[in-house]
Amino acid sequence: MFNPLKIKTPAKLFSALLVGMTLLGTTACGSRTTPASFAGNQAFRVNAPLQAQRANVARPGFTSFSTVPTGEPDGYYAAAQGQTGQGMLSSLGGIVARHKDLGYDNGRDVMFSTVDDSDNDDVVECVYMGRRLDKVNSSSTAYRNGSGLNTEHTWPKSKGAGGGPAKSDLHHLFPTDVNSNSARSSFPFGVVRSVDKAFGESKLGSDAQGRTVFEPRDQHKGNVARALLYFYTVYGRNGISTSNFRVEEPVLLQWHKQDPVDAAEIARNNAIFQAQGNRNPYIDHPEFVDAVGRFLN
Repeated sequence: MFNPLKIKTPAKLFSALLVGMTLLGTTACGSRTTPASFAGNQAFRVNAPLQAQRANVARPGFTSFSTVPTGEPDGYYAAAQGQTGQGMLSSLGGIVARHKDLGYDNGRDVMFSTVDDSDNDDVVECVYMGRRLDKVNSSSTAYRNGSGLNTEHTWPKSKGAGGGPAKSDLHHLFPTDVNSNSARSSFPFGVVRSVDKAFGESKLGSDAQGRTVFEPRDQHKGNVARALLYFYTVYGRNGISTSNFRVEEPVLLQWHKQDPVDAAEIARNNAIFQAQGNRNPYIDHPEFVDAVGRFLN
């Protein structure tokens, strides 16, 4: 264990103090401190770079905050500290529901030009098929008169995302090939057992209960799960239809674990935060999903 009394030289003393302050959530620059509400926690918040390694970290049930992704403001989720179940869900909803409504046309342009073009090369990829389209910097240049990319409402417009801030909320909007977007329609997500149509690695068909469902490719399943859990957290108490979500919830919780958060999803969350001023808590802290447990009452 570190013992500063054993350090004899000034240089070593400074280095030791710096290490000690860092472990307590501060640096020599003095910009990060541990809020008083976190006193007594066993794990302090540590600011880390984009955490591509997070996908391989086991996450127990929520007892205190784990590492803080780059871009998350200090204390952003403080109101959710110590909460579980519906209390946790309500607290998170109160935190992330406050955001800017970009408007549908502007929101789609922001998605295609910035949020899903992180390297600014005007190339955007369909999340369902992996189809890449170049010379894209707006919704119109993406659409290509019906032969390009469209905007997927992961929570369908007909189920509650058809107006107001829900319609343009970038946390559940994604670029998709027009054909896969049309085929998904407003069907719930699920595991396809009998395929009717394939779109690359995504597919439309029947699940084990005979219901028509859409199954995205494996690398997008966790993104779908966290997008829908976010949407329900923000808008679920606003009288939206939960007919799809009642079918989807069990498989979404599986997909959330099966396809963990990666660096690209963290970067997208940060870009949306810059654009509309709120974050997806289940990307920042995947352990929040276990803390909530069942989302539907």
